Amino acid sequence: MFSYASTRSKQTQNKHPRFFLLFAANTSLVLLLAILIIAFKVDAQTTYSNATQGGLTHGGTVDLRPDENNDGLRLARYPAVLVGRNDYKAVVASAGLSIAVALSLASLGVFVHRRAIALLLSRLQRLALCFVIGIDCGLSLISFLMCLVHHVQSDHFEPTYRVEYQDDPWLGNKTYSLYGPANVYSGGRFDLTAWACQLSSYGAFEDSGHDMARQCAGGSASLWISLLLLFCNLGTAALLWWDWRGGRVLLRDYRDAFPDEHECDVV
Repeated sequence: MFSYASTRSKQTQNKHPRFFLLFAANTSLVLLLAILIIAFKVDAQTTYSNATQGGLTHGGTVDLRPDENNDGLRLARYPAVLVGRNDYKAVVASAGLSIAVALSLASLGVFVHRRAIALLLSRLQRLALCFVIGIDCGLSLISFLMCLVHHVQSDHFEPTYRVEYQDDPWLGNKTYSLYGPANVYSGGRFDLTAWACQLSSYGAFEDSGHDMARQCAGGSASLWISLLLLFCNLGTAALLWWDWRGGRVLLRDYRDAFPDEHECDVV
């Protein structure tokens, strides 16, 4: 029985050599993308936290290079309304789950490829695997859409925006034009990536430490790599579904469904 089961498993693997190549490539790509997402997102968030003391301040002010739009005003590094500051938690959690799932599936692939025996799973184990894969894809989708919505709904920085303030009448009723209270821009809502990208591309904003450019690059990279990770996670689900429904390269039904192969390993 054992030799017969092993022979059938080997024949199945030899029949679908591309499956293992696709499976290995997809799993490796998931690991790479998830690690990059965490690295970029954490770097952008750390830069912001260091500049604002964990979000308690607006990062101080910067003297704008005078032009016809800004009148040489000072501008706080971060706006009054910054949305999605905690999006990074969902992004990191989603990428972390993808790493855990990819490592587990990679171990499964190595086990099956070395022993040439498809793994037998009970109905409960198969349902649990589907649940985990579904959660992984769902979190990837939610975290990407959440960041994308905040980014798309962000306003545009307008150098000509002003808020008028007036001194006490006893001091002469002098009027001041600023970007907002304490020079904090109050002309719209922004997510961290949109604000950093707009400000870093504004030539009058002298970012000596290049923090804005760094946050723009990190936030943009993590956003669009998240989309690639979502497609790769869906690819993982598609490969497992194909294998489950007929490929039988990695997984097989439990022994009551295939009594002639009851000698295969059970996990």
